[in-house]
Amino acid sequence: MWYDYVHLVVTVWTYIYLNMADFNMSSMIMLKFILRVGIMLAERLKECRKVKNVTQSEAARYLGIELRTYQRYESGQREPNASILAKMADLFEVSTDHLLERKND
Repeated sequence: MWYDYVHLVVTVWTYIYLNMADFNMSSMIMLKFILRVGIMLAERLKECRKVKNVTQSEAARYLGIELRTYQRYESGQREPNASILAKMADLFEVSTDHLLERKND
């Protein structure tokens, strides 16, 4: 998983370098948020899948997506859209808030 994080950081810094003129502090805050949420979701998906004793292939089949796409969700390389996220919550019998690690404050 660490190599996925390194890849993500390199991608972000490349984006920053190539768009330096348009980059500001709010852009940095947004990128940090995206990195954090993506990594948390990836970890939570893996945890939920293992608790439910479901393979990556079974999860992908249930969601109607390719195995590689699901693997990218679990590694943090890609984020699911809202409909896939809802199906994931159904599959693992948890809320979408649980998958996204949102808390009621």
